[in-house]
Amino acid sequence: MTSFLTTLAAHPIIPLFLLANLAIGFWAHSKSKANSFEDYALASRSLPTGVLVMTLLGTALDSGYLAYPDHTYLSGLAHSTALVTMVCAFLFVGTFIAPNLVYFNDCSTLGDVMSMMYGEFSRIFSGVISLVFCLLMVSAQIHGMVALGDNLLDIPPAFSIFVFGGLVVFYGVWGGMRAVSYTDVFQMIAGLIALSWVVQALLEKTGGGMMLLLPKLEQKYSLKAVFLNYSTVAYRLKRAHFWSFSLAWVLTPPIMQRMLISKDKRQVRQMWYAGTLLYGAISSMLILIGLIALVNKYHFDTETHPKDLLLNIIKNLFVKKPWVMGALFVGFLSFSVSTMDSYLHLVGLTFVQDLMNPIRNLLGKNPMSLREKTILARQGICVIGGSALIVGLTNNTLENTPFHKSLVLIYTMVIFPLVIGILGIKTDRASWISFCIAYLVSLGVLQWLTWDVYDNFLISLPLAILAYFLTHIYLNGGIVTLKR
Repeated sequence: MTSFLTTLAAHPIIPLFLLANLAIGFWAHSKSKANSFEDYALASRSLPTGVLVMTLLGTALDSGYLAYPDHTYLSGLAHSTALVTMVCAFLFVGTFIAPNLVYFNDCSTLGDVMSMMYGEFSRIFSGVISLVFCLLMVSAQIHGMVALGDNLLDIPPAFSIFVFGGLVVFYGVWGGMRAVSYTDVFQMIAGLIALSWVVQALLEKTGGGMMLLLPKLEQKYSLKAVFLNYSTVAYRLKRAHFWSFSLAWVLTPPIMQRMLISKDKRQVRQMWYAGTLLYGAISSMLILIGLIALVNKYHFDTETHPKDLLLNIIKNLFVKKPWVMGALFVGFLSFSVSTMDSYLHLVGLTFVQDLMNPIRNLLGKNPMSLREKTILARQGICVIGGSALIVGLTNNTLENTPFHKSLVLIYTMVIFPLVIGILGIKTDRASWISFCIAYLVSLGVLQWLTWDVYDNFLISLPLAILAYFLTHIYLNGGIVTLKR
């Protein structure tokens, strides 16, 4: 307790950051409609485009992105090209997927959209997957908070979890979508400033700026070594692009909700195109940090500590400037906080809309009122968020584990049938079931043959899509599209 209070006294920007988030959350809540489930879930579809852009980025850019300089430093640019294909995935979704979601104006969750296409069972299935996905991401952000506080300011893990994590749970429970979205704006601005600050300091430290970076790389390593650093480059490319090609990281449950918040096609396109530009800028800065460290290893002791490269560089550059360390800590903490609040908010909505409601219908009970839904969603966030904080004390995270990859593979059984329906193909339950059977059977066979998980995906997905359309053509006498 004493060490944490000492840290707060030495870095007054941290309590100011916490108070600013609370103030923004309460202000946003004051603009909401009392006991309105639509307002709690979707902010009544009244958010400005700039707020939507920032909450999209805040949801997509989690604490895991701070490790991208590590990948560039250790593996050359092969792995970091995933950020380029992710930009392509952003543009694809913004151009073809997002504008068609305005036709689902009665929906507030991914499960709502699935149920309109494939029935109530698909709602429950996607609801369960969404809940597990969200809990996985909340766990990862808690782990990111702990690592950031421990590495930069020696903050005890328990305090990081309960102070920073507890803040997110509190304003997420109370304020709903408005509080989450407006605090995301503040958090992403802080994150952008921190990242730009580090890049500028690095360029000044190494001398010469951008114009001399590539010549230095070619002089020390040759550009071929930088781009194709290891003999396992093919595996690294498949691993890197798996997340963008699967669309699992672009069409996550809370990002689906961000699209449902938008008022019309024009706003949702503007949200994605502006978000793509900012995402590309942030990705470029992360790659640049890895390249600068690769050229100037002796400056930053990166040969001794290649892991957590960004944090080690910050300590090396600003160890004698505690006020800068505190400001950068707050900026990079924003990546964890902004993602965590988005996923926690969706946990409550998914619990109510995609699990409790269908179960009550199956049991023949009366539907819940909008006020009851709002109260239950808040209770769900409080219970599940509090449990996640307690579990965080064990220092366990499922991120980057076989379970994580398996979950993404299963989530694909929701995402691609969803995309097919959103694009305007007539949907039916039999086609979706054919997709799932072909996908699971082919994955099982390839796993039995000990194929790599990334190769499994590249083969199983086309087979599953083929099964979907063969069933669709058989039932409809051809490919049938909807007129909207």
